[in-house]
Amino acid sequence: MSQFIVSPFMEIDIQQFATSVTQNVSDDIAATEMEVIAFQNDLALKSLVSNTRSIWPSVSKDGYSVLCRIALKVKALFSSTYLCQSSFSNMKLIKTNTVIDLQMNIWIIVFEWRYQIILQT
Repeated sequence: MSQFIVSPFMEIDIQQFATSVTQNVSDDIAATEMEVIAFQNDLALKSLVSNTRSIWPSVSKDGYSVLCRIALKVKALFSSTYLCQSSFSNMKLIKTNTVIDLQMNIWIIVFEWRYQIILQT
């Protein structure tokens, strides 16, 4: 499904796509197949692909309701995944810097302690 969202005019197995859509979004497999066929043959939408980066904001929600719902779900999934990964990367960086600072403090304390012992002997 995500490949269709990224490039909706590529050749796909419409029956397989409609089956996966009906499992996740819609109930009517025949209506979904017809919507995909109509969408891929819409010349106005094909002309938008060459001009815009993302076609989905321009797609009519009334004419292609199932496909718009799929696009919204897939886009929401990727954006939330990106935000989650970005947050964990930032947390990892903060944790790494904190651990490095703590290790440096420990090494400084150990070094000072050894230095004091060496001076006393």
